[in-house]
Amino acid sequence: MTNKIRFVNSILDNVHGFIGLTKVESEIERLPIFKRLQNISQLGLTNRIFPCALHNRYTHSLGVMHIVDQMAIQLGFDDDERQLVRLAGMLHDIGHYPFSHDVEKAYKDYHESISESVAVGHNSDKKEKKLFLNGRDNPYHHEAIGSTIIRHSAEITNIVAEHYVKDNPKFADKDPESVANAILRDISYIITGDIGEPDWPIFSEYFREKSDMMVQIMHSELDADRFDYLLRDSTFSGTSYGSFDLSVLIRELTSTKDSKSGRYIVGILPSGIGCAEQFLLNRYFAYSQIIHHKDTAILGFALQSAVKLLLESGKAIPGVSKGKTCAADIISAAKKYESDPDSTFIKFTDAYLINCFTDDRCDEQASKLIHCIKHYMVPKMEDELINVGINNNDATMNTHPLFQEYLASETNRGYIYLLKDVPLTSHKSQAEFDNETSEIIGANEDSTTKESRRLDRLLDGLVVIDKDKEPILLIDSEQSMLRDIYKLRYRVVRKYSIPKL
Repeated sequence: MTNKIRFVNSILDNVHGFIGLTKVESEIERLPIFKRLQNISQLGLTNRIFPCALHNRYTHSLGVMHIVDQMAIQLGFDDDERQLVRLAGMLHDIGHYPFSHDVEKAYKDYHESISESVAVGHNSDKKEKKLFLNGRDNPYHHEAIGSTIIRHSAEITNIVAEHYVKDNPKFADKDPESVANAILRDISYIITGDIGEPDWPIFSEYFREKSDMMVQIMHSELDADRFDYLLRDSTFSGTSYGSFDLSVLIRELTSTKDSKSGRYIVGILPSGIGCAEQFLLNRYFAYSQIIHHKDTAILGFALQSAVKLLLESGKAIPGVSKGKTCAADIISAAKKYESDPDSTFIKFTDAYLINCFTDDRCDEQASKLIHCIKHYMVPKMEDELINVGINNNDATMNTHPLFQEYLASETNRGYIYLLKDVPLTSHKSQAEFDNETSEIIGANEDSTTKESRRLDRLLDGLVVIDKDKEPILLIDSEQSMLRDIYKLRYRVVRKYSIPKL
């Protein structure tokens, strides 16, 4: 017996229409930590090039919540399971950095460049055995930061206990706070893409049965996050790149139990192949034409470089770090945003970060890049080398003079060189995958490693599920044109001049 999903409020969204909010969602939506996402741009500085791309992580989070719920309904989730994945969708970006991924990359790069590591959140528990679908074990990834926030927030815990657990027959005779903590752990696993090993389950007893599916509809090539940001970015940028028929794709959604591992695999029916192809192709175009547009790419690099140089110089961002190394302190700020009056994580937004950039904190090149950001200037592209195709000849591109300049760019301070590589899919064909697996395993018949790789591929990829057949990736299906073009790849090297102040 479960509680019924009841909407007590709604928000009008220009992508999905009215998005309903349950009581627990309505209470969380009012929290300052969630409202903060209204001041985090979805596409960083892309609006400097696509002026209408002014959408934020707040509306995206609500959109993901709405889509993941539609997917859950299609997969036969009960209302309590729906509520769990709805909360995961709603909270999946709560730990996002200002300006989205560019600033995040600066923090992660800085973290990787220093010798000491900081173990935080659930990832510091070495007793837990987990499969990370998308490498979210990096403690500076925004989803890991979000997990830290969720699992240290008394406000969110109390709201979940009061409006989701209390009086819910599923949790009868249980301590509401203990159940709320277990639920928030499950939500954090969904957000970070963690799946326990068969002999070491990590999800609570309440939601263990469908945990495989819950993670996949938030973390795979067929997930609610990608569905929403492609549609939303397309809508606001004014382009058609990223558009696809969401209702058809959800209608063709299904699941099956893997015969070897016993895991549930989420995928599409063969009748949904056409729509799935449209989705993957338009995702490729959205990245190559919008995300990695020649001007948005250099502005993103400018922002990333400026933040990274601040971190490397030890000139911490005021307020967030209080004079300590900012990258090391951001996790502490996320943990203590409620209890520590000096923690300004909630204020750590686009505008706050821009106001942190001052000339006395940067070297000459960083100052020039910050000048571009603040004064809406785009560094001029001087040269460009593009290689697009199904079987790219990397050897030819790599011997080109511009590519050689890119390799030596560290010694050429007068220019900025960028390499962007956009594949249609991160997965290889079954034959290539089998060959790679054999090379990795070598002479040792390591059945555990082989099975783990096979399962990870199915859990992460866009899968076709046909009746009475083993599930396969879309790129392996004889019914899909992607079988012939899955190696499609956009690779570009660009050279920019650094403007004079």
